[in-house]
Amino acid sequence: MKKEILKDRLIITMIIYSFVISIIGIIFNADISYVIGVCCGTLVAIYRLISLNISLNKAVHLPEDKAINYSRGQYLIRYVITGATLILAALLGISTLIGVFLGLIGIKVAVFSELFYHK
Repeated sequence: MKKEILKDRLIITMIIYSFVISIIGIIFNADISYVIGVCCGTLVAIYRLISLNISLNKAVHLPEDKAINYSRGQYLIRYVITGATLILAALLGISTLIGVFLGLIGIKVAVFSELFYHK
Protein backbone atom coordinates (compact mmCIF):
# COMPACT_ATOMS: atom_id res chain seq x y z
CA MET A 1 0.00 0.00 0.00
CA LYS A 2 2.74 2.43 0.95
CA LYS A 3 4.57 1.67 -2.33
CA GLU A 4 1.45 2.58 -4.30
CA ILE A 5 1.10 5.87 -2.42
CA LEU A 6 4.75 6.68 -3.14
CA LYS A 7 4.33 5.81 -6.83
CA ASP A 8 1.21 7.99 -7.01
CA ARG A 9 3.02 10.90 -5.30
CA LEU A 10 5.89 10.58 -7.76
CA ILE A 11 3.49 10.65 -10.71
CA ILE A 12 1.65 13.68 -9.32
CA THR A 13 4.98 15.46 -8.76
CA MET A 14 6.05 14.70 -12.35
CA ILE A 15 2.77 16.10 -13.69
CA ILE A 16 3.12 19.26 -11.60
CA TYR A 17 6.73 19.63 -12.76
CA SER A 18 5.72 19.26 -16.41
CA PHE A 19 2.96 21.83 -15.96
CA VAL A 20 5.41 24.29 -14.38
CA ILE A 21 8.08 23.90 -17.07
CA SER A 22 5.40 24.17 -19.77
CA ILE A 23 4.20 27.45 -18.28
CA ILE A 24 7.78 28.71 -18.05
CA GLY A 25 8.26 27.79 -21.71
CA ILE A 26 5.10 29.65 -22.69
CA ILE A 27 6.22 32.71 -20.72
CA PHE A 28 9.48 32.70 -22.68
CA ASN A 29 7.58 32.40 -25.99
CA ALA A 30 8.34 28.74 -26.71
CA ASP A 31 6.22 27.32 -29.48
CA ILE A 32 3.63 24.60 -29.07
CA SER A 33 6.09 21.88 -30.08
CA TYR A 34 7.97 22.53 -26.82
CA VAL A 35 4.83 21.94 -24.77
CA ILE A 36 3.99 18.82 -26.80
CA GLY A 37 7.56 17.61 -26.18
CA VAL A 38 7.20 18.17 -22.43
CA CYS A 39 3.92 16.22 -22.42
CA CYS A 40 5.39 13.34 -24.43
CA GLY A 41 8.52 13.23 -22.27
CA THR A 42 6.42 13.21 -19.12
CA LEU A 43 4.23 10.40 -20.44
CA VAL A 44 7.31 8.30 -21.26
CA ALA A 45 8.75 9.04 -17.80
CA ILE A 46 5.49 7.94 -16.16
CA TYR A 47 5.53 4.78 -18.30
CA ARG A 48 9.10 4.09 -17.19
CA LEU A 49 8.17 4.51 -13.51
CA ILE A 50 5.14 2.20 -13.77
CA SER A 51 7.10 -0.33 -15.84
CA LEU A 52 9.92 -0.34 -13.29
CA ASN A 53 7.44 -0.88 -10.47
CA ILE A 54 5.76 -3.80 -12.26
CA SER A 55 9.11 -5.32 -13.26
CA LEU A 56 10.50 -5.20 -9.74
CA ASN A 57 7.35 -6.68 -8.23
CA LYS A 58 7.41 -9.54 -10.73
CA ALA A 59 11.17 -10.15 -10.54
CA VAL A 60 11.03 -10.57 -6.76
CA HIS A 61 8.86 -13.67 -7.17
CA LEU A 62 11.00 -15.32 -9.87
CA PRO A 63 14.04 -17.58 -9.38
CA GLU A 64 17.30 -15.64 -9.48
CA ASP A 65 18.41 -16.54 -13.01
CA LYS A 66 14.96 -15.85 -14.48
CA ALA A 67 14.67 -12.62 -12.49
CA ILE A 68 17.99 -11.37 -13.88
CA ASN A 69 16.99 -12.13 -17.47
CA TYR A 70 13.52 -10.66 -17.00
CA SER A 71 14.92 -7.49 -15.43
CA ARG A 72 17.45 -7.06 -18.23
CA GLY A 73 14.75 -7.45 -20.86
CA GLN A 74 12.48 -4.91 -19.18
CA TYR A 75 15.40 -2.50 -18.78
CA LEU A 76 16.17 -2.81 -22.49
CA ILE A 77 12.55 -2.19 -23.45
CA ARG A 78 12.38 0.95 -21.27
CA TYR A 79 15.55 2.39 -22.76
CA VAL A 80 14.65 1.54 -26.36
CA ILE A 81 11.37 3.41 -25.88
CA THR A 82 13.24 6.34 -24.33
CA GLY A 83 15.79 6.38 -27.14
CA ALA A 84 13.10 6.18 -29.81
CA THR A 85 11.25 9.07 -28.18
CA LEU A 86 14.40 11.21 -28.16
CA ILE A 87 15.24 10.35 -31.77
CA LEU A 88 11.71 11.18 -32.92
CA ALA A 89 11.81 14.45 -30.97
CA ALA A 90 15.15 15.35 -32.56
CA LEU A 91 13.65 14.78 -36.00
CA LEU A 92 10.75 17.11 -35.15
CA GLY A 93 12.93 20.00 -34.03
CA ILE A 94 15.09 21.38 -31.28
CA SER A 95 12.23 22.79 -29.20
CA THR A 96 10.50 19.40 -29.20
CA LEU A 97 13.75 17.70 -28.22
CA ILE A 98 14.30 20.11 -25.34
CA GLY A 99 10.72 19.60 -24.19
CA VAL A 100 11.02 15.81 -24.31
CA PHE A 101 14.31 15.91 -22.44
CA LEU A 102 12.85 18.13 -19.71
CA GLY A 103 9.82 15.86 -19.48
CA LEU A 104 11.99 12.77 -19.17
CA ILE A 105 14.00 14.19 -16.29
CA GLY A 106 10.75 14.80 -14.44
CA ILE A 107 11.18 11.43 -12.76
CA LYS A 108 14.48 12.59 -11.29
CA VAL A 109 12.92 15.82 -10.07
CA ALA A 110 10.10 13.82 -8.45
CA VAL A 111 12.50 11.44 -6.68
CA PHE A 112 14.72 14.24 -5.39
CA SER A 113 11.73 16.24 -4.18
CA GLU A 114 10.48 13.12 -2.40
CA LEU A 115 13.85 12.81 -0.65
CA PHE A 116 13.83 16.43 0.50
CA TYR A 117 10.18 16.86 1.49
CA HIS A 118 9.33 13.47 2.96
CA LYS A 119 12.28 12.45 5.13
